Amino acid sequence: MRGVKVNSRDKLDELLARGRLSAPRRERIFEHVHRTVRGSRARSKYLIVVGPLALAAALALLLRSQDDGTSRYASKGLGRSNLELGCSGGQLSHCPRGSKLIFHIDALPTAGFLHAFAEPLEKGQERVWYYPTATNAPPPVEPAADGQIMGQGIVVGPEHAVGRYRVHLVVASTPLSREELLGSSKPNAIAADVVEMVVVEP
Repeated sequence: MRGVKVNSRDKLDELLARGRLSAPRRERIFEHVHRTVRGSRARSKYLIVVGPLALAAALALLLRSQDDGTSRYASKGLGRSNLELGCSGGQLSHCPRGSKLIFHIDALPTAGFLHAFAEPLEKGQERVWYYPTATNAPPPVEPAADGQIMGQGIVVGPEHAVGRYRVHLVVASTPLSREELLGSSKPNAIAADVVEMVVVEP
């Protein structure tokens, strides 16, 4: 640690923990919460509110510190969703061109076909279709109990302008046309979700 100036015990703990919440600091948080709750017992009318809130805040901080942010899959959880999308080159919030989009499907009640397209949120950009296209028919999906990754993924190519997208994922029991996918009601849908993605330069 020679040559590193540490201004406080918390900074030293953070340095040793490499950005995560260290064990000593975690213990001090709980000690502070315990003292706060114990000291407020004389004010019983505030204890009912202050104690649980303080404990909840400490627990939330601990849970947040345990998330290392390495998960590359994301799902918005809109409706009937067993679908996830990942970016091979990083997070979906920062997906470089040249990466591959990976489609992961959890257990489904029945077999179906995967459909996917990206709707740009920036004005002047065009929709990008993944399934179906002239060369990519909707791939069949089996109701695997442990989930599955579909094919080799889709390359985030030059057809993706830099910016924000909403990727629509639909599994239906029969192949759907683009018109059906863009409609408000998608016939024979088994699972559906919408996932946000941001395409960036590599």
